[in-house]
Amino acid sequence: MYVVWNKLFKAEFLKENSIAFQNFMSGEDRLFNIHTFKHITRFGCIDKPYYRYFLRGQQTLANRYVKNRFDASLICHIELIDSYKEMGLYNGQNKAYIDFVFIKGVMSCFTQLNSKGCKMSFSEKKSYIAEILQNEHVKVALQVEDDEVGYSKIINKILRSNNKTLIYLTAKGIFLLQFKLNAVYLNIKHKVKKG
Repeated sequence: MYVVWNKLFKAEFLKENSIAFQNFMSGEDRLFNIHTFKHITRFGCIDKPYYRYFLRGQQTLANRYVKNRFDASLICHIELIDSYKEMGLYNGQNKAYIDFVFIKGVMSCFTQLNSKGCKMSFSEKKSYIAEILQNEHVKVALQVEDDEVGYSKIINKILRSNNKTLIYLTAKGIFLLQFKLNAVYLNIKHKVKKG
């Protein structure tokens, strides 16, 4: 839903609705799609892969420090809520999923603190974590868990602890899993809890 590489849009449609990418290094695809979805009246799906994704080198957006990553996550979250409300789709299940995606974005803000590009001291990193946890949207999103996703329960519990050192160490562990054991990390992250 949040990536653009698996979609094709008519240029005329984008121009008519003044839809363009915003100037973020993170979350710009999601914002683009949010603005697009509320104007779509019909779409089609193709059940064939036409796209290959190659990672060249070890510096990807996932493991690179991006200064405005939280700003982008917050704007995406607010605009997603507004769009769902506008479309009459903001209900319990969708709210839980929207909050889950936001908290994943918040956690990515913390994991990036372990990248080589982040020049903050440990004390500054803990202050950064504390500042984000004080955001009202983060506080609200942490009250909701997506019961279908075990990752949500674990991460929410750790973030609710408000223990900056524990949160930082968890983020460091996630960063190392993403970077060193990506297949294991993806399996853990996307594991759906069976009922």
